[in-house]
Amino acid sequence: MSNALLYDGGGTLKILALSDIHGTRTGEKVLVDLISEHHPDIIVLAGDITHFGPTSWATEFIRNIDLPILFVNGNSDPKEMIGEILKEEYMDADTHMSFRGVEFHGIVYPFDLFKKEEVHEKVAELSLPRLETVEDIQGMEDINEKTIDILITHIPPFGFNDKAEGKHVGNRDIREYIRMVKPRLVISGHVSDARGSIEKKGCTYVNPGAAKDGYAALIEYGDKISVKLLSMKSQ
Repeated sequence: MSNALLYDGGGTLKILALSDIHGTRTGEKVLVDLISEHHPDIIVLAGDITHFGPTSWATEFIRNIDLPILFVNGNSDPKEMIGEILKEEYMDADTHMSFRGVEFHGIVYPFDLFKKEEVHEKVAELSLPRLETVEDIQGMEDINEKTIDILITHIPPFGFNDKAEGKHVGNRDIREYIRMVKPRLVISGHVSDARGSIEKKGCTYVNPGAAKDGYAALIEYGDKISVKLLSMKSQ
């Protein structure tokens, strides 16, 4: 990316993270207002940008953001959404990117896309090895050679920011993937009731909450990781 400066470990990268916009005016306003207030370096959108479409809404929404964007789709986004956005080559948006020396990687939904059946060939070119089950990644000798600093997934890993009605509803295979690739930061969405931040074994897990409800998270990523959960519900 031409506008990326190398991250040398001595500075701080400011990340504005949102999920579950669901095509709402509230979600749009949250993003626009928080960009103006906090001046982030990069935007992370952790899925459900739309509410079952249209793809054109997501493309226009991302096109209007004048910042680098790491995004994934969610269960409420059209299957073709990622492919359509990636066709817009002039937009600074992708499911995987290196930014200021930090490696961002997005897990594409649904999980059958962990195989090589991506909706767009560019996803396959940029993505790390995919998994469908835990068995699919066991024995892959090169997986730990792939560097992932920040992992984005719409569905949370099991046990981390994933409680709904008192039960963990996250994905166990994503948790295993995290265990193997060892990112420092995981950003997820989907489970609106599980908004929060958890730190365990050198990894910080963040669920910014649903942007459609006025929520987001500001993450300062450097030698240390700090998380501020943001709410615009009263505004």
